[in-house]
Amino acid sequence: MERPRSLATAWGGLVARRRWVFIAAWALLAAGLAFFASGTSRLLSPAGFETDTEASRAADVLRQQFPERQDPVLTVVFQSDTAAIADPAYQAQVAAWRHDLAGLVGADGVLQGPLPGRDGRTAALVVSSNEPPDHFIELGRRAARISHPGPAHVLVGGFGAVYDSFLEESERDLQQSERLSVPIALALLLLVFGGLVAGLLPVLTGLASVTVAVALLGFLARLHTVSVFSLNITSIVGLGLGIDYSLLIVNRFREEIRRGRGVEAAVATTVGTAGLATVISGGTVAIGFGALTLSRLNVLWSIGVGGAIVVVISVLASLTLIPALLAVFGRHVDRLSLPFAAGAGAGRFWHALAGGVMARPVLFIGASLAVIALLVAPARSLRLGVVGAESLPPGDAAARATRIAQDQLGFPRYAPVLVVASGVTGPEQAAELERRLRGAADGQPVTGPADMPPDRLPLDGSSRRRR
Repeated sequence: MERPRSLATAWGGLVARRRWVFIAAWALLAAGLAFFASGTSRLLSPAGFETDTEASRAADVLRQQFPERQDPVLTVVFQSDTAAIADPAYQAQVAAWRHDLAGLVGADGVLQGPLPGRDGRTAALVVSSNEPPDHFIELGRRAARISHPGPAHVLVGGFGAVYDSFLEESERDLQQSERLSVPIALALLLLVFGGLVAGLLPVLTGLASVTVAVALLGFLARLHTVSVFSLNITSIVGLGLGIDYSLLIVNRFREEIRRGRGVEAAVATTVGTAGLATVISGGTVAIGFGALTLSRLNVLWSIGVGGAIVVVISVLASLTLIPALLAVFGRHVDRLSLPFAAGAGAGRFWHALAGGVMARPVLFIGASLAVIALLVAPARSLRLGVVGAESLPPGDAAARATRIAQDQLGFPRYAPVLVVASGVTGPEQAAELERRLRGAADGQPVTGPADMPPDRLPLDGSSRRRR
């Protein structure tokens, strides 16, 4: 154990001596990657459930073998409180929308409609395609910008719009979380450290780590499908670990300074002790995230990659950026003290708290379990599922359009499960397969070759099953 400690101490001394080089490198890195980090959310996949799974392989077979089969990927819903579909103003509004939408669809989709709703005041334009819905995210974004006056309220739904909403919500949530968490973290750090300089360093380190990690995630997304769910994990873990590791480094440096050590010696010792602890801690966390990359499900793989990247960046920051900043501030790290903060009394408070816990362990265990039970209670209403309109806020335009299409146009609430079978050589085998599926469906409706008229079988693609 002595050799790694000596190497870490030597590294800390090098960082202290070359502090301006390390600070300049981090400043250039963070500033240069901030631009790329701002566009990462648009490069991420809104789903992440399709990579190398049986369902994804079945979808590939359907697209290749049955190109004439199409599913709705975008739905533009028109609904009026008073005007009927036959109203000339209503029809003019729908026609204007259809003209603009036809110019956006291109060769990958087919525009259908207007389709009438049950109440006579609702209509819809539907874009169908054989391509995956996430290919139409940009179409959903552009369609939402179309505007034509008329008596109907217009909502853009379908998976293209739903996925676009997920991207926008993820980006908005990320920005909101940073706006809320950074001031709260800074306020708590000011109370703990009692000074503006010492409290600000962990926040700066966390933000720099998140910026670099999010930009690297965007670079990876250009080469491989990365789920949007990795973005929030990267932000939360990066900010938390950046602050956590910085706290450890700064506290140890302050202890060394109070013992009378010189600045460079204090930095070297800090990196050789607390810095080495961050390497071990970060390595353990990175291994945990790395295990998720063994999953074939893209959303888990993406979370593992995003988490591992931000952990590595946070550890590097704890070994380079924070020690370099501490070497610059030196004994002035406690400058700009706040009179209302805990300051020197913080140590006495935590010491008294630890003593009280050890004196009454059963009481504190019971209180901790009660708090945990209170926090876990909302999990009783947790509903698991995959990405869909129902996962969006109820007031979201894409979610509202989807509900209207289901209620007024008869769109199914759940996508059907498609079974792709190879080696089916004749109608008898196809009928037997359908019979077995009906038995396994537990009463759910099953549609197959036996339900299709003979003249419709080629259109359904059933003839292609006979191989």
